[in-house]
Amino acid sequence: MLDSKVLTFLEVAAQGSYTRAAENLHLTQPAVTQQIHRLEEHYGHQLVDTCGRAVRLTEAGEKLERHARMQLVNERRFMERLAAEEPPLSLGATLSIADYYLPRPLGRALAGGAGLRVCVGNTQSLTERMLSGDLDCALVEGMFDRALFEARIWRTAAYVPVARAGHPLAGRRCALSELCGFPLLVREKGSGTRAVLESALFARGMDLSAFARTVELGSFGLLKAALAATDAVTFLYEGVVMDEAGLAALEMTDFALERPLYFLIPRGSGQREKCLALLEALDQI
Repeated sequence: MLDSKVLTFLEVAAQGSYTRAAENLHLTQPAVTQQIHRLEEHYGHQLVDTCGRAVRLTEAGEKLERHARMQLVNERRFMERLAAEEPPLSLGATLSIADYYLPRPLGRALAGGAGLRVCVGNTQSLTERMLSGDLDCALVEGMFDRALFEARIWRTAAYVPVARAGHPLAGRRCALSELCGFPLLVREKGSGTRAVLESALFARGMDLSAFARTVELGSFGLLKAALAATDAVTFLYEGVVMDEAGLAALEMTDFALERPLYFLIPRGSGQREKCLALLEALDQI
């Protein structure tokens, strides 16, 4: 059970205000302030900076917040085990992984009889849900904070430019500069697929503005339909292209990229051993 001072600190961090935290906790503001000061004395670090009526966490405060929130998750899991109502392990997966890389391994893992809840989202939403305790682990292909997650490489996948099979650039080797003459379709911000593309372009001194125009599509189905109906291009993982009739990976003279697909576990998670057992099951051939 977390110390009441830590719970008060978490409420202050969530509200960004001593006043609102005090109201929510049914305490006086001086009582809330005193509890924060006692925590700071205990840890030997300033945890909260005050700027007018607003407060923000210091670097030490941010570390404590992450640690305390994970302890809350572990506490909840422990209580569920005591009540013999422990929910199934929860796995997140990005859209590309869920639709094109996970089905076969997941089928083999489920054959073992283990309970599992699978949720699909972009990399940003999945990492946020892991930190809030809504997910135990996730398979992602985008960027993440290594200080917050234990990461294992699950697969390595080629990341390729894609267009419809009859595209003017299909069937021959072309340069990235030629690709830039066509509209570019991208996923929404927070998507791992988009983050990988932006990182790859940045490494080449480019960004999305290098293309004729950019169209953002939050739906993967809509993106595929737009590819099939236009001369637009996009970048996807090779496994996606192999399973989609009517799409073709374009051969490039100056662009080649392979990216790891990661299995993430929040650091400090009480579910770590179960998550690693799931990863082992997903790795079975």
